[in-house]
Amino acid sequence: MQVTNVDDEYSESAVHLAAQAPGRLMMSPGRESAAQPAEIQNMDAVEEPHLGDFRAFYESLPPGPHWFMFFTSGLLNIVDRALRFLPQGVSVVLVGSSLPEEELGWLRRAHPECPFHHVPLLIDDKTIWEFLFATATEDFGWIDVDCFILDSSLLDEMQEPGDRVALSGTFCFAPRPLLRTHLLWTSIDAVARLRAEVPTSPTTYSYTLTHAQRYPEHSFCRILRADHIAHIGKVIDLDDRNQPVVGQSGILELYSNGITLQSSERSRASEVFSGSTRRLFPIYDTLVVAQLVLQSLGYQSRVVRGGISDISAAAVHWKSISYHRRIGQDLGDLTASERQQVPRHHRWTLLADALLMFEFLETPDPPGRYDRYARFLSDRLAQEGFTLRTARTELARHLTDAGVDAATLRADERWRFLHSDR
Repeated sequence: MQVTNVDDEYSESAVHLAAQAPGRLMMSPGRESAAQPAEIQNMDAVEEPHLGDFRAFYESLPPGPHWFMFFTSGLLNIVDRALRFLPQGVSVVLVGSSLPEEELGWLRRAHPECPFHHVPLLIDDKTIWEFLFATATEDFGWIDVDCFILDSSLLDEMQEPGDRVALSGTFCFAPRPLLRTHLLWTSIDAVARLRAEVPTSPTTYSYTLTHAQRYPEHSFCRILRADHIAHIGKVIDLDDRNQPVVGQSGILELYSNGITLQSSERSRASEVFSGSTRRLFPIYDTLVVAQLVLQSLGYQSRVVRGGISDISAAAVHWKSISYHRRIGQDLGDLTASERQQVPRHHRWTLLADALLMFEFLETPDPPGRYDRYARFLSDRLAQEGFTLRTARTELARHLTDAGVDAATLRADERWRFLHSDR
């Protein structure tokens, strides 16, 4: 089966949009808008008041260094455990979006030690990255809500200064080492240089207007400008349509069925999709365009410890902790063979999410809606053929196979949700 490429369907719009001059900066530095389509200008207008509130919150924080952790509703079971895995003395700033009052109350009671800012509007992590680029005045860190830190020295190592280092992180794309956002330390000097010379957002980018990779209804990818493409072309090879020649993780490709794959996984499309599925256009993942432009300006993305897998002795990143619930709504209608095509990491994420949810319900006064989440996850475990005991056993085996110390899993209370005698 051949997956059709439909580059011709968008090439004219891509050339037109890429030829635009750099947009002026909005009143909020770092957020380009004027040369973008009306939908993107509307996105910025909707978010602008919330950016002002975030700026006021940021200015009220004590001196850093600070690490920011963002989350939306339904993830307190993950937030609570991620905070327990952080080394003592680390300043974590929590940023929530569209949380109901019962979750806000639980957070204030359970974690009064963490500065917390709530954005009433439903936004995603990309918007908070834009807010940070627009407001931060000192270096800062980012920890995904589903990233558990196992080695207490890792965060210190990431903060070590380096000559012309823009970003430091442990998780990276390939073959070119571009950093993934799961755990990052950001140089504010590099951000200032980027904003001054080639105004670039840390968000996702594409060649034409698209809602892909943005789940809030008002949100869109930003569109590449001619100066972006000129700088990207200094770092990676582009073809005559200004698209990457070689498959690169971190640069996604959207297909006509609405699914995106890494461009480095193009060969998988013929195995997974039907013959009528067409490849549409590339989308640059969060911070990928920013990194490529910074690299063209002489900065580097520093890979700490040579890069680590999603699960290692240093850190565990569960990957798509909220996304797996959204696709889980549809899995009951899939055949066994179709279910096997779902990415394997969703299996481990399901196990972790479910076990952490069941334990979270034992905390004092959990929000009432978490009973509903627990029932959904229990049904998903049954769909996949797991009991509570086999889920614990399977997840513990997966962690130890990936390098997590087995004795630590048994003895450390933070891994209590894996204990099979409960």
